[in-house]
Amino acid sequence: MMTDPGPEQASANIREQLESPYTRIRYAGEKALHRLLPIAQGDGIQNQVVRSLLLGCYNGQDFPIDPASLRVLKRSVMEDCIALLLMDSAPAMEVHQYVENGSSVFNGMAERWQPPSRIQMQIPTSEDETSEVLRTLGKKSLQHLIAVAQGFSGQCRHIARFLVGCYDGCRYPFDPTRFRCIDHDLFLECIAVIRLLYETRHGIDKNILEGASVFNRLIQDWSIEPYSADSEAVR
Repeated sequence: MMTDPGPEQASANIREQLESPYTRIRYAGEKALHRLLPIAQGDGIQNQVVRSLLLGCYNGQDFPIDPASLRVLKRSVMEDCIALLLMDSAPAMEVHQYVENGSSVFNGMAERWQPPSRIQMQIPTSEDETSEVLRTLGKKSLQHLIAVAQGFSGQCRHIARFLVGCYDGCRYPFDPTRFRCIDHDLFLECIAVIRLLYETRHGIDKNILEGASVFNRLIQDWSIEPYSADSEAVR
C-alpha cells in the first residue's frame, strides 16, 4: 500500500529528480507509469484525472488536460504524475510503448475520456496542508515563465499555452506533449509551477499581482482560442 509523502518529502523528491541523469528519470518514469495505469482504470475523480494525464501524454492534441485538476490527487499519485511528465518531456519512445499491448490499453482508456470541464465539476475544494517551500519556488518560476511567454519564439507560445492552461484549464486545456518543444530548464520551471498549482487552493492567478489581467493578456497576445471538443482550437 502506498503512503502519501508530506510536503517536505515532496520537496526532497523534486531535488532528487532534478539531480538525476536522464536514465534515472526514465527508470523512475516507467515505474510511475505502471503504478498509474491501474489507477486510471477506476471511475472516481482521482482515477479520471490520472486517466486524463496518461491520455494527454499519449495524444495531447485530442486529449488535453487541465493542470489544476492534479490538485485532487494524493501526494504519492501526484509524485508519480511528475515522474511521468519528466520522462515524457524527452521520450526515448512514446508512452504507450512502455506498456504491453499499449495501443489497445490507451485506446481503451480513450473511450472513457471526459473533457476537462466535466472533470473540474467533480473536484471538491481542499484546505489540506501545503508546502511553503514549493509555493515559494513555484512563484519564482511562475514570474520567470510569464516573462518568457511575452517573447516571440515558438517556444514562448508553448509556455504561454501552458500558463493559460494553468489559469483556466477548462476553457484552455493544455497539451502536455508541448513540453517536448521547450528547453529542459524551462520545462523544469513548468514542473515547479505545476507543484505551485498543487499547493495553491485559490487559483494560480492569486500568486501574482493583477494575475487575472496578466493571464488574459497572454490569451489575447497569443490569440489562444477556447477549447471545443468538436474543433482543433487547442492545437
